[in-house]
Amino acid sequence: MGRVAGWYFAAAPARYLAAVRIGIGAYALGWLAFTAAELLALADLDPSRFDPVGVVGVLGIGPLDRGVVGAILAGTVISAGLVVAGWWYRLAAPAFALGLLLLTTYQNSWGKLLHTENLLVLHALVLAVSPAADALVVGAHRRRPDSFRYGWPLRAMALATVLAYVAAGVSKLRYGGLPWMTAENLQSWVAFDLVRKELFGDPYLAAVVDALDHAWPFAVAAVFTVAVELVAPVALLGRRWARVWVAAAWLMHASVLVVMAVGFPTSWSASPSSRCC
Repeated sequence: MGRVAGWYFAAAPARYLAAVRIGIGAYALGWLAFTAAELLALADLDPSRFDPVGVVGVLGIGPLDRGVVGAILAGTVISAGLVVAGWWYRLAAPAFALGLLLLTTYQNSWGKLLHTENLLVLHALVLAVSPAADALVVGAHRRRPDSFRYGWPLRAMALATVLAYVAAGVSKLRYGGLPWMTAENLQSWVAFDLVRKELFGDPYLAAVVDALDHAWPFAVAAVFTVAVELVAPVALLGRRWARVWVAAAWLMHASVLVVMAVGFPTSWSASPSSRCC
């Protein structure tokens, strides 16, 4: 336990945490801009489709008017901008995190269950309770000595990232068992996705259709995917381990992007940093 505590509360420079703050805030601004129209359009859906989950269910929130969603969206965008700048951080960071939590959970409550933004919300919540604006603040020059106050949030975000991957791997084996790691299973998933893209006019690589005739690439990909997810905790063992695992995770996501045109930008940006681990 002493070694674990020593790792978790190890000192880190304030600028490391501040750089993560800027990256997460900037990514959130891009996501909010990209998703704004879809979030506002939820007001036009049939209310019978609404099935509250998470914090939306706990708070008893029902279908919201477009104006209310727009107000929450605007407040979250403004607070995200303040987080990036480092201004009024003690108020802006919690507002930013709670706004993201509410918007993403509300979106999921309409039956479109997404998991690609879970890490974004978790990391924002960690930032909300950390001194991430003690450095790299617009218009201010601040110097802070290395401290565990800047180290533990980085470790917490690294743990959240690693556990998210482990949960994905466990889920695959829990619901699909060892057969999930077979060529036939992954070929079926990819074929189903290609048919859906064809029906809805979404882009895909024609070469992937031809690749379905060959089983071995899908067998390798299936085993590799589960292995990367289940061994994610090795990224916490040190810089070398972190770099190897991050490279493997990026390769996995790049393969999914090429084959299924599904991107996980949050995961690309949230992989455990070799500096923090």
